[in-house]
Amino acid sequence: MTYIFKYIELLNLRLLDYPDSAVDNLTALIKTNENNVRMKIIEEMTKDFSMILTETKESIKREINKLLNKHLEDNNE
Repeated sequence: MTYIFKYIELLNLRLLDYPDSAVDNLTALIKTNENNVRMKIIEEMTKDFSMILTETKESIKREINKLLNKHLEDNNE
């Protein structure tokens, strides 16, 4: 249960820390006033959020594996 909260907290921090460069790119897209700007923004945000989710998931998996390995080592001693 602790890891679920840790995952949510880490994800929240990463989403709130959305890179300025990504925001600048989205702002530039909006200013172009192109017909397909809505789809471009959705694609960019989907790509960015997908990357954030993947990075967060991998980070949590590494932490769990470290704890599991430590637990297994402690039990083997």
